[in-house]
Amino acid sequence: MNDDGRPQRLTVGVWLSIDGTLDNAVSNLMRGGTEPDAPEVVRAKGLRERGWAVNQEHPERQLGVLGWPPREARFDIALSDDDIGYIVGLLTHELAVTSSILTSAESPSVRQLQEEALVLTQEALDTLNALR
Repeated sequence: MNDDGRPQRLTVGVWLSIDGTLDNAVSNLMRGGTEPDAPEVVRAKGLRERGWAVNQEHPERQLGVLGWPPREARFDIALSDDDIGYIVGLLTHELAVTSSILTSAESPSVRQLQEEALVLTQEALDTLNALR
């Protein structure tokens, strides 16, 4: 049981998928009229900020995309069991949304982007499920 938020070993690529999912969750909540100080918004933003702090101290920072370390680099971040469960729920929802978009995507470029997103999100979900 990991209730204290001890570091979990992920990769930067997995964290970037999680970060994008957290960003989408915040955006969707705010567009839906949720207040910026609502608990779910604060939670998602707090998890993103935790990842940004790890990035700031990472020895391979700036060697990957947009100032992050390379996707395959180790990324140790403190996550509790509750954090993991919350993120798993968001990733599961993201997979459903992406799958839905794929069923209606007519443009080859949209299909390709969604197929890539599906693979990366599934990788993040599998990684977090292995930590449970």
